[in-house]
Amino acid sequence: MEYIQAADGDALFWLENHHRPWLNTVMKVFTHLGDKWTVIGILLAAVLIFWLCRRRRTACIVLATAVLGLAISQAVKYIVQRPRPDVAWRLLDRPSNPSLPSGHSLNSMAIYGAIGLTASRTLRRRVVRGLVIALGLGLPLLIGIS
Repeated sequence: MEYIQAADGDALFWLENHHRPWLNTVMKVFTHLGDKWTVIGILLAAVLIFWLCRRRRTACIVLATAVLGLAISQAVKYIVQRPRPDVAWRLLDRPSNPSLPSGHSLNSMAIYGAIGLTASRTLRRRVVRGLVIALGLGLPLLIGIS
């Protein structure tokens, strides 16, 4: 656990040293893309689109991935019970639940990643497929950084 705390402290130190006021709006946008209701809306839209396109197995896989991500997130939070860090540049209110793992990051990666990877399988053009995968995996990384 000391390794995780040291890495977390180093990351917070790095972020504090690179904090710029003009990035506040950008970080808020990425943070809100990982909000519970935003992610649920995107998840339901993706599942509905896959279902209506007769890709029912894909819809079920995306939904199962989201449920599994939420279960893992809540179980690890319950086990670790790590308090949230208090930082000077905080732009939003701190949630009351434990911080590790980040629900924003883990659930965003599960949902956006699953949507990106499964949707890319239906695309013919390699460039478009690569962009969809990059968006599905890159967006959760930006959400986690935010």
